[in-house]
Amino acid sequence: MTSTPAERKATWRRIYLELKRARKYLQSPDASLGGVLLAAKRTLEHRRDVRLRIRAARDAYPALPIAAAKDSFMLVRIIGNDLEPRHRKGQSFDNASFILDNEPAFPDCDKFWIVNRIADPDEEARIIGLLEGRGQSFVRIPFDLEAYGKIAWDIDGLAAKELRLSGKSSQSAELTARYETLIRRSKNRYLMNNNGARNKALEIARTRAKWLMPWDGNCYLTEQAFRQIRGAIEARPYLPYVIVPMARIVENSGLLDENFEPPAREEPQIIFRTDTTELFDENYAYGRRPKVEMLWRLGVPGPWDRFRDDPWDFPRPSLAPDAGLFQNAGWVARLDSGRAHLEIGRVGFVARWSSRDEAIVDMIDRCDALATAARLDPSRLVFYDDAVLAAVSQDNDVEVRRHLETAAEQALARAPAADLHRAGDPARLRHVLHDATVLALAAAVLGEQRFAAHAAQWIRTCFIDPDTRMNPSRAKQGVFELGDLHFFLDAVRLVERAGMLTGREREDFRTWLGTYGKWLATTPATEFGKHGVLSDLQRTSIAMFLNDDATLARVRLYARERLGDEIAPDGSLLNETSNLRDAMLALQGWTALARVLSAVGDDLWRHQAAEGQGLVTALRRFAADIGRQDIETIDRDLARPLLLDLACHDPATPALDVSPGRSLFHPDRGIAPFWVWRRQ
Repeated sequence: MTSTPAERKATWRRIYLELKRARKYLQSPDASLGGVLLAAKRTLEHRRDVRLRIRAARDAYPALPIAAAKDSFMLVRIIGNDLEPRHRKGQSFDNASFILDNEPAFPDCDKFWIVNRIADPDEEARIIGLLEGRGQSFVRIPFDLEAYGKIAWDIDGLAAKELRLSGKSSQSAELTARYETLIRRSKNRYLMNNNGARNKALEIARTRAKWLMPWDGNCYLTEQAFRQIRGAIEARPYLPYVIVPMARIVENSGLLDENFEPPAREEPQIIFRTDTTELFDENYAYGRRPKVEMLWRLGVPGPWDRFRDDPWDFPRPSLAPDAGLFQNAGWVARLDSGRAHLEIGRVGFVARWSSRDEAIVDMIDRCDALATAARLDPSRLVFYDDAVLAAVSQDNDVEVRRHLETAAEQALARAPAADLHRAGDPARLRHVLHDATVLALAAAVLGEQRFAAHAAQWIRTCFIDPDTRMNPSRAKQGVFELGDLHFFLDAVRLVERAGMLTGREREDFRTWLGTYGKWLATTPATEFGKHGVLSDLQRTSIAMFLNDDATLARVRLYARERLGDEIAPDGSLLNETSNLRDAMLALQGWTALARVLSAVGDDLWRHQAAEGQGLVTALRRFAADIGRQDIETIDRDLARPLLLDLACHDPATPALDVSPGRSLFHPDRGIAPFWVWRRQ
């Protein structure tokens, strides 16, 4: 029969829609009909292989030792961290209570718990108290803050164009969120420990039961669902994997109705027969397919097959030798997360992803702040070295003491102008910070408190007295005006140690500093070159002075991202190409930042970006460029602090003339007074 034009049109319409669907399924807008057909052919071949494999497994099962074992089950639930705002705080405890109160005992099924790296010690103690009070068997995988603090951010493998400061403004919010989770992947793996805990659950259950259930802590089984699972296993015990689809629940009490059986279409839980050998891949972090990776290996189809991959995602795994040997059975409830709007419908699905990414980042950043706080002492000098100053003060080197005293006396003669807050002269402010630091050092080394008293008066004039203090919300040039803030704050610490500022004055100074820090957290922090690194240096110094562990942890990350974006593989500074002086000023900022961070055990000196670039690379390039410059172009003494840093942090560098030389420079040069007493 000849088709009508309308029928032919409808046929082609169906073909077009199928091709469109296939293109979406194949994740490629360039998918051709030939490509679709090839994929379909591979799918058919895989299904044929699976049928043959299932038949072989069925035939071989009666002869296996495991066939003689009675069906027994071990359900191991893994309780982890509540992630706000994805979860309501306390939902894990509440759901564990609900399970213990309401879930029935199942025949031939033991239950066990893993308390998995809960970072909040109070919440962990509450959960452990609940389990102990109910006579439950469990193991604790502890969260070790010190071990966590040693885990680096995952930025070393990213190209410069992929980093936060690459200048790409068109990046979507979704991709930005995934970037934030990516750079925290190693921290995520330790903290959430999804697949590590699942493998621990398999290890615990393997010698105790025939069927192993390494499930999430918020999973709840009804008696009816367990019967369905057991019945399927009894019917086809030769299939070593059971896929149990999950239903998200917004009201736990509904599960108490014995006839309740909601649609179960969410990412499933997996049951393993004890003679299986597949383990979860612990390289996968929470929020980026840790269980899906196993589903891919086992050949379990689902919406995860259509997930789009980012360039930095791991390659999808190959099929396991026993892929396809699974059956779907029963269902399991995911108890209420405390965020009902994230559990319902397509809108909830999309919001759940973004909320989860936000929660991962927030949780990790809080832990970063805790790890940083454990190493942070706001009273400790961060640029200068306390031990060196103590040694110099005990030394009777007449020349050094005379030089310091002379510099301090000269500083006394240069009192700060009372109108400094209106003058708008960056050079005058740099003189004040420089001279106040000289006075504070003289008081600490020489023991003459008159110098500390004068330094305290300068601090009052510039930062505390409402009539003379500067406006903390500076213009753009403020980043350069306060470019010496990092060593000046050490001077303030020395003055405070000498008791020259009252408690109220100390509080007022910190208020001024906090206001300036808030201003600094805006535009300058995102600029390139000297502005950017000076912003990071000042924010770091302020955070350490104010005991602001959260900001300090955040800027530690930003500094590494900036380094990868601004230092080329050959060591040149990408945003300081005009002359060697600009490069030297930028490197002074970078090395000061590395020195200040060393006070909290952070080694920026050895950090290397994706192409091997780092501070040592930049210092090598600078040393080579110095050798090619005309001697009149740049004062070699100005380069000496940087060359000494290179000698200290790069053993491979040939011997250079890097004796300390001059210890005092003009304030405009940006070199700390008596820089030889700095941290290494």
